Amino acid sequence: VRYLVENTLGRLWLRSRPNSGLKQHMPYYVEDPEGQTPTDSLTVASPEEIKLLDPACGSGHMLTYAFELLVKIWEEDGHPPSEIPDKILTHNLYGLEICPRAAQLAQFALVCKAREQSRTAFRRPVQPQVMCLQNVVISPEETQAWMHAKGVKLSQEELTQIHQFRQHTETFGALIQPVLDGEKLAALVAKIGAQAPGGDLLVQNTHRKLRLVLAQAEMLSQRYQVVVANPPYMGRKTQNGVLKTFALGYFPASAADLFSMFIERGFSLSRPRGVAALVTMQSWMFLDSYSALREDMLRKRFIGSGVHMDNMVMGIAFGTIAFVATNARSEEHTSELQSHSDLVCRLLLEKKK
Repeated sequence: VRYLVENTLGRLWLRSRPNSGLKQHMPYYVEDPEGQTPTDSLTVASPEEIKLLDPACGSGHMLTYAFELLVKIWEEDGHPPSEIPDKILTHNLYGLEICPRAAQLAQFALVCKAREQSRTAFRRPVQPQVMCLQNVVISPEETQAWMHAKGVKLSQEELTQIHQFRQHTETFGALIQPVLDGEKLAALVAKIGAQAPGGDLLVQNTHRKLRLVLAQAEMLSQRYQVVVANPPYMGRKTQNGVLKTFALGYFPASAADLFSMFIERGFSLSRPRGVAALVTMQSWMFLDSYSALREDMLRKRFIGSGVHMDNMVMGIAFGTIAFVATNARSEEHTSELQSHSDLVCRLLLEKKK
């Protein structure tokens, strides 16, 4: 966890503030080769701009350590310690889950971190931005009644977005890609509005469900500077028919396993030149079924570092790889940094003997 967070969130801050003292708090930070820090790296002007997502957050291990590192970042930026927890939970940390109990534990863990940092944290409660993705069923009749009460007309595309989470949300989780892009989704949010139509309780309940749909779509359509995850594993042999069809339709290059789909989805959730870091099974590095995923990584990403771990290192009976990759392949990555990146890539592409 510390390796993944320090080499993503920590690196983002160090590149934004070259004179930062954060490095002394990061024992697992991997230095760039001397004199070879890319000049086109993503940076932020202030801590408020940082957005970190764990798309399969479980009980929040990644998020709680990121909280600790963000405390040091906000302190270094000169903010009072009592204000920092609210700022972190409001601006910086995001989590997605499909298990309600795990999402509750992640929320609780972050609230405890906030209280640990500030005695006044409970006096100004801020809800952690950890969301349990769920089915939201809205019938056509409910939609029609709501539109009549609200006095608005929704387009077919907007209605498709509203009904996207009707079924299988708990199966696909963060792999779902919203129908509407950022601008269209923002326009739909404005059209729905915060205020429910008055009078009819059923219409008000429909409005609540519409707001939930839009909240899920917004979390899944945002782009984050940092994506970190320990995604779930499930090979095609154990996937049900619905998941197999979904995987082949949306993730043909990585459909062989859930974890590989999360690798691909992690980059689509990150901003251009953002960073994604995951710990996954090692099989994507050498099996034929992941060859398209490896080619995509070579063409579009830059693998900065990786930790290849043997069987049982994480308490499981197969090898794992923790890696950090930039969501870009710039000119500099094809010149001075080419040897560093391609050395890693060649190791990943070799067949396991």
